Amino acid sequence: MVATLVAVLTISTFFTASLIVELKGDVLLIKQVKKYILFTLPILLITMPVLGITGNKLAGNTKHPTILKKKRRMTFIFLNGLILIFLAIFLYYRANFGFIDEVFLTAQIAELVFGIINLTLIGMNAKAGLRLSKGARTRKVHIASKY
Repeated sequence: MVATLVAVLTISTFFTASLIVELKGDVLLIKQVKKYILFTLPILLITMPVLGITGNKLAGNTKHPTILKKKRRMTFIFLNGLILIFLAIFLYYRANFGFIDEVFLTAQIAELVFGIINLTLIGMNAKAGLRLSKGARTRKVHIASKY
């Protein structure tokens, strides 16, 4: 759950900071935010695999429909994450060594869209995980109360 929280907070911070500076239109702020995002990417490069690994270990070989949905969402989270890493690097270099133009803006919009998709998918997985763990606790209490 810690890795989920760190990932959500990091992606939310990236998203909010990017959106605010883009709306302000301050080129210096845009460059600073893109630098910040690039230099803090390792946080996501650590937390996202931890999410996948712990999720797979907890799931095991189960055929539970909720867990299978979570696994499918993790595939999309992973693929979106790869796209987001590429976009973060591209936007950093474009802002700092190229141009803040239509190409930059298009990539920025794509980054915001993929970011919100990942936040939504991670949120759906977290919610499903909480429901699963609540159900497991309820079953344990019910079984224990029989004895």
